[in-house]
Amino acid sequence: MPYEIARSIVTFFPLQVYFAMSLFAFRFPKRSLFPLRYIASVALYTLATWFIPNILVVGWLDLKYIVILCIAAIFHFPCFRWNWKDALFCALAGYSVQHIGFSVMMICNVQFALTGWAYLAVYLSCFVAVYILCALLFARRLNPEESGNMHNSHLLLLVGITVCITQILSLWLNADSNLVREVLPRVYSIGGSLLVLIVQFNFFRETELEQKNLIIEQLMQQRNEQFAMSKENIDVINLKCHDLKKDLDLLLTVGDGAAREKLKQELSDSIMIYDSEVRTGNEAIDVLLMDRGIYCNKNNIKLSYIVDGKLLAFMDTADVFSLIGNMLDNAIEREVREEEGNRIITLRVVRRNGCIYVHTENYCSSPLRFAGGLPVTTKSDKTAHGYGTQSIRFVAEKYGGVVGMYSENDYFNVDVLFAFGN
Repeated sequence: MPYEIARSIVTFFPLQVYFAMSLFAFRFPKRSLFPLRYIASVALYTLATWFIPNILVVGWLDLKYIVILCIAAIFHFPCFRWNWKDALFCALAGYSVQHIGFSVMMICNVQFALTGWAYLAVYLSCFVAVYILCALLFARRLNPEESGNMHNSHLLLLVGITVCITQILSLWLNADSNLVREVLPRVYSIGGSLLVLIVQFNFFRETELEQKNLIIEQLMQQRNEQFAMSKENIDVINLKCHDLKKDLDLLLTVGDGAAREKLKQELSDSIMIYDSEVRTGNEAIDVLLMDRGIYCNKNNIKLSYIVDGKLLAFMDTADVFSLIGNMLDNAIEREVREEEGNRIITLRVVRRNGCIYVHTENYCSSPLRFAGGLPVTTKSDKTAHGYGTQSIRFVAEKYGGVVGMYSENDYFNVDVLFAFGN
């Protein structure tokens, strides 16, 4: 009796599929009270699938397995924060993992012809080994924040068709007692399931990178246009401020001396905010510091800089504007969320140990999480943000530079190093 119960649980296909799907689902954000939700989901799912009748059998083709796969996806929804494409992606990957485990188990069964508890031990060991291996090779690479693959309808359709073909071949093998005893067809089946996983996690990686590069190129184009507009606006502001100062001097030639000087000083201070020309030796940096300096002044952000703009003369103007602009904009975006007394940004473009060193640091009271050497965006829309830091790396690597980003002593630091220069 205990053996029969254990055999029923270990060999229960719906549970195998559910736990295989969970390998990938665990990478997604979990809902509140997750342990209780997950236990309840497993229990209810087991009850729901235990008594599924074999009413979907057409010859040797059993559609029950596809129905179980869909039910497994549905019962994961109360546990994880995702959409139907995320669930479909994980369901297809989970089915492939389960099928690999089953095929490996069948090969071992053919080779050793075990019975009783030894059979169950080998059966369970095959699945556990395959699940752990697939978790290490595939599941841990899944990043819900980069959902290009999971939401790619063409990819999901291709994988879905491949899974159906693999399922049909498996059922055909099971229906033919002679073929079941052959190892080669099982190896072929394992290869088909591995192909599904490889397609899901690797084949469209290049497309995803191309999409990211396209977005970065579009951002750089926007930066180029922004540079032209900012330069034109600042030129106009400087001209107007120059005229205003002359008009102010003329206007204040009459009146009480003390009052006149006080008014002149107040108006001059206001004008100087817009008339403080920056000369770093690089036009793009001059425009950025003028433009961002005005914004920082209005928002009580202390912006200091030591910049030798001539050091970046080897870069295109648009690339300088993109690199420095993204570094400053990311810092400013952080500082406006800090208390006014802590709003500090520093920019340096200097020579250090024979290299060109570009550095920004800004106060950051909240700890940051990093992935792939870049900070993970704290914004709710993960797909629309985070490209600023990627653009910094993109521009730096274009000129053979390296980028480092790190948090230290409540400051977030960005270092860009170009290992050349006279």
